[in-house]
Amino acid sequence: MEAACNMLTYSDYTAAQISEYLCFSTQSYFIKIFRKYTGTTPAKYKKYKVQDWK
Repeated sequence: MEAACNMLTYSDYTAAQISEYLCFSTQSYFIKIFRKYTGTTPAKYKKYKVQDWK
């Protein structure tokens, strides 16, 4: 999940591309596990982290 967080923060990859890159079986499973780990969805995480980073 650390790699997914970094990719969402510092790249233009979508959640679908990241889930495929990290070998999750489906995007929905990636989102479920991401939410369990971070408490939010990849889209919301990206939105707020990119704002913080700028």
